[in-house]
Amino acid sequence: MTAANYTDFLTLCRWRSRLATHFLPNFTNTLKVALLGGATTEMLEAPLMLALEAIGLGCRIHRSEYNSFAQEMLDATSATAEFKPEVAIVVSTPANLPSWLTPDDNLERVCQLVDEVCNYWLGLAV
Repeated sequence: MTAANYTDFLTLCRWRSRLATHFLPNFTNTLKVALLGGATTEMLEAPLMLALEAIGLGCRIHRSEYNSFAQEMLDATSATAEFKPEVAIVVSTPANLPSWLTPDDNLERVCQLVDEVCNYWLGLAV
């Protein structure tokens, strides 16, 4: 079956999940992926796993708790750090930013907001 649209792709994901309970393929190369989010990342897990397996890569996924991505990235003893991912996918939303632009912000205001956001994130590491 070829996935021509998102619905078909999700159908393939469900088939893959059912098959995995009976048969686990043995891949030569396995990629360790961390899914970190300020939004729900659960819906990405099955499609990501299927897409990687379709190109011949096994996949181990670590999914952090909802809205814990900053702590997971900054804490050297976090579950994500201990997992030692090779790839990290961060799903963020505007709600995760302390400041947000408006359509009529000028360059000076944009630079100010960028500084605020950078200082916010850098301050979390202290």
